[in-house]
Amino acid sequence: MDFVESTILHQAASVTVMDVNTGFVIYEYAQHELRYPASITKIMTALIVIEEVEDLEEQMIFSEESILMLPYYASRLWALPGDELTVYEALYALMLPSGNDAANALAEHIAGSVDDFVVMMNQRANEIGALNTQFINPSGLPGEPQNTTSYDMALIMREALTHPVFTRIISTAEYALPPMQNFSEGRNIWNTNQLIRQGQHFNPLVVGGKTGFTNAAQHTLVSYAVYGEHEVIISVLFAPQHATFSDTTAILDYILEIPVQTVFDPTEQSWEIPVMQAFGYEFSEEGGVEIGIVTAQTNQHIRLPLPQDAAPIREVLNLPVFLSPPVRVGDILGSISIYSGDNLIDSLPIISTNSVLPQIATMPIMPTATVNTVTDVEQMGGNSLNILIYAVSAVFVALLVVILLINRQMKIEQKRRRRAARIRRNNRYSRFN
Repeated sequence: MDFVESTILHQAASVTVMDVNTGFVIYEYAQHELRYPASITKIMTALIVIEEVEDLEEQMIFSEESILMLPYYASRLWALPGDELTVYEALYALMLPSGNDAANALAEHIAGSVDDFVVMMNQRANEIGALNTQFINPSGLPGEPQNTTSYDMALIMREALTHPVFTRIISTAEYALPPMQNFSEGRNIWNTNQLIRQGQHFNPLVVGGKTGFTNAAQHTLVSYAVYGEHEVIISVLFAPQHATFSDTTAILDYILEIPVQTVFDPTEQSWEIPVMQAFGYEFSEEGGVEIGIVTAQTNQHIRLPLPQDAAPIREVLNLPVFLSPPVRVGDILGSISIYSGDNLIDSLPIISTNSVLPQIATMPIMPTATVNTVTDVEQMGGNSLNILIYAVSAVFVALLVVILLINRQMKIEQKRRRRAARIRRNNRYSRFN
């Protein structure tokens, strides 16, 4: 056994404490070491069921295979072939007493077979970013190559918590099931998570979670806790009996002592980006003529408990040098990523606070002098010299107008270039705190 010595914070061999809102890891110990998951696997099973079933009140049936494939030592609901529950009821049977028969029956109901459901589990794990996780069944019963990490299980739990029905289920201490063949009057089932039940290990900060145990995995537990304005996931793997509960409480006590810091305040900065429009008779390497300025901001605060030894906070800005119309209020223009050292805390969208719409191009009208009819010539006394003078005058006036327009445009372009250069200098580098 490679339990951690009890003289430090926890006995579990792998631990991850993750902020729910950002995914930032507040504390970890060997979080990427491969471990057997045991029944915390059922977090993924529940997630897929909730995502795939539109109406959780639809009926499902326990097949003979879903029951007989279980080894004798597996925890179960004691359903018999032909028993029926709603999907919603089966989720409680899955997550509270950790019914492995419920896991198999749900898998068959969703995918047609347990094997096909496992394919869905592994695909979903990869999508979530749990790249060191491999499932071989929906229950967590031992086998090769069934493994995960405390970090991956925190990621999976974070995704599951986006569904309120999941949170409601894992926070339930006791649930009444309808009659089944072995229980003609129905029965109550109890949550195996002692952190949410009155008793020695009860912790009022813990909303819910999922326990697990096999000889290979030892004791595992993934918990969801709320304190003040913060939500955290505590994932503990490979711990001795009952240590998952005491470890979780000790870790929570430790987190409570970490000062909460404002990592990012959106009121402290904004960005101005020129909007450039290219007209048919104008050319600019920046994309055209400046027709407006967009002010960009993000409106999300980040406040986190950061340990004293946390790496310095830094920001990486991703914004274009200029924009093309149309730009509207609320358009996402870029992002700002907040890091603690090399660890990403969060990436926030930067949005437009005002609109700039395209302008209609108009060509300058050149004044001209014309001679329309023979009568006009006769009225000028037939003097061709007068016609020439009028023509030359018209050309001169037209050239003068063109020169004035070009001069004015050059001044506007110089001013725009100076402003664009200033904005590029201001936006080019990340700001470090």
